[in-house]
Amino acid sequence: EDFKKNFRQSTLVWMILVILGIILGMDFAILCTAPERVAKIGNVLLGIVALFYLSVVSFVFPLIARFENSTFHMIKNAILIPVSRLPYACLVLFTNIICVVLTFLNQMTIVVGAAIWSVIGVALVVYVDSVFIKSMLKPYVEEQEK
Repeated sequence: EDFKKNFRQSTLVWMILVILGIILGMDFAILCTAPERVAKIGNVLLGIVALFYLSVVSFVFPLIARFENSTFHMIKNAILIPVSRLPYACLVLFTNIICVVLTFLNQMTIVVGAAIWSVIGVALVVYVDSVFIKSMLKPYVEEQEK
């Protein structure tokens, strides 16, 4: 029943995130053609935006699964809650980023990574993330239960 209840909101959020991800990727591609100085400044600014984007991607779906709120507030909370619980957010983002980076180091790691990701990788990363996210959301869950 929870799946059915959250399906519409999760799908809407997913579509918004896909569109924003495509726009972010296009911005990075455009910066590749920019003059060097503009590209450096633009990459720093887009890197900051990308961190907020990754934060939303990492935290919005657990929020949807645990709390009831509007789509706008879910996205807003997916930015604000990790900022307020920064150590946990950093652990989640570091876990996700390091796994992707280690996978794409070279051709060999891509092949090995594809095998690991397809067998256990995604489940393992999501499990580790869930431990950190559960700790991160604990004060909010306790507040809601009062």
